Amino acid sequence: MEFSPGINIIVGRNNAGKTSLLEVLTLEFENHPYKSLKTLPNKLSSIQEESKIEITLKIEKEELRSFIKKLSIIGIPRAATENYYFFADKYEYNPNEYHSQYMSAIDESVRYAVRQFKDFLENPDFIQTSLFLQPNIKMENRSLIKLLNFESYKQAFEKVFYKIKYNQSYQIVIEETTSYSDDDGIVQEPFVNYSGKIQESIGYKLFNKFQNRI
Repeated sequence: MEFSPGINIIVGRNNAGKTSLLEVLTLEFENHPYKSLKTLPNKLSSIQEESKIEITLKIEKEELRSFIKKLSIIGIPRAATENYYFFADKYEYNPNEYHSQYMSAIDESVRYAVRQFKDFLENPDFIQTSLFLQPNIKMENRSLIKLLNFESYKQAFEKVFYKIKYNQSYQIVIEETTSYSDDDGIVQEPFVNYSGKIQESIGYKLFNKFQNRI
């Protein structure tokens, strides 16, 4: 259905889905799967399907850039390091060297992820992503991961975010720490990071913005 400006009138017979349509538009709906002879052939049957909707967000890059600037400092998911076990085996008897090499690998992977995200933002194309919502705005895990970085780069989510922000030249930069080593001389991660949930990501905050508009 495509709605027009002004008043839209929805008509239909009983059980056609008029109320379901209104629930879908609010994104607030309970689990009431559609009842028919196919889904509920007799009174003793139980409906296996669960109510869910698919919502497609179409966002212009300029709107996304504007949204990020208003947030000032935001989080991107930590880039996973494929060389973790390689470093663990190679420097098994030298913990300090292992930590140094591993942090260096994370350093490069995070910088790469930020570069990928910057390129993604500078691309003039719009974003279009499809999400699946379950009752009470519960989102499927695959949809949540889509919102992490709009698939601008392929990385796993490790519940660690690095802070990025716009500098005075309106360029995205990653916020670095002031010190790179602790009292024991072990090299620490060079970037400001914090633990967080997927719901703290850029995409999820943007989804909340759209939800509020609805």
